[in-house]
Amino acid sequence: MTELPCQTCHGLRLNRQARSVKINGTDIGEVCELAIGDAVSFFDKITLSDQEKLIAKPILKEVHSRLNFLENVGLEYLTLSRTAG
Repeated sequence: MTELPCQTCHGLRLNRQARSVKINGTDIGEVCELAIGDAVSFFDKITLSDQEKLIAKPILKEVHSRLNFLENVGLEYLTLSRTAG
């Protein structure tokens, strides 16, 4: 059997609506393709308005917590999009 990526999402496994949401010009699929160490840097450098900061604060806290854990246990080279058996 041969695995072929979806022609619509190019293997990101996200629908069009999910891919249309951008953070600093990057969609969630592109963020998941980053190595964990690079994703930490991405979230450290995003710029948000005051209102966006208020809305995103609990979400970003959780994202930072999880990414930092993965980085601290030495998995910074993996990507979030990596499949697991």
